[in-house]
Amino acid sequence: MPKPVDTLDDLEPLAAQTPVATLNFTLPKEEREIETALWEHFANKPEEKQFAVVTAKEWKAKWRFLAETLVAKAEKGKLDGVSLRACLETLNMGLTRETAPQAIGEVPSSPLFKITRQKDGATVAEPVSPEKPAQLPPSKVQEQLPGEGPVQIGEPPDNGLDATIPVGAYFTHHAGGTCWIIVCKWEAADPSAQLGHIRVWAVDTSSLKIIGFVGCD
Repeated sequence: MPKPVDTLDDLEPLAAQTPVATLNFTLPKEEREIETALWEHFANKPEEKQFAVVTAKEWKAKWRFLAETLVAKAEKGKLDGVSLRACLETLNMGLTRETAPQAIGEVPSSPLFKITRQKDGATVAEPVSPEKPAQLPPSKVQEQLPGEGPVQIGEPPDNGLDATIPVGAYFTHHAGGTCWIIVCKWEAADPSAQLGHIRVWAVDTSSLKIIGFVGCD
């Protein structure tokens, strides 16, 4: 039986196996069809199943480590690491409007970065507010968690949050442009729990809008 992966040192060999690649297909237009395509292409595949041994212990540190690994692999493979980093920030360590506990209301796409493309084709991500963490607009904070202020994008609260880590990233197209498809493993944030479930997001590289999502309960 595989040994549980508790620490960052234990995670390094698996991190080296995270896939980052370009896919030669275009996501469908309809939301339901996008969900089906994401599930059929990315769920229950060997590349995501191998991460089921990772535990929720110190999962936020694991998220940061794997996110940096994915970006480094993208840049090494001559892919757009800038937009991948911004898309990963948009996922807010797995706390998005698709996964947020009802108590904190709607969580919009992360406003941490504004993506612009220069004349030479380079992609630039500019922080929206480098001096302080971005927060949900007051109109979006419908109900706060007990003892919590507004939810800060990039550092979600621990209360009721699922442990989530990114384990693969795929650059592809959708009807409105290009996107990163980011595969994540998740589980309830019990330090001894292993991350056996999967969630997949598709994030537009220009607007950073989440254009597709699918996951298992």
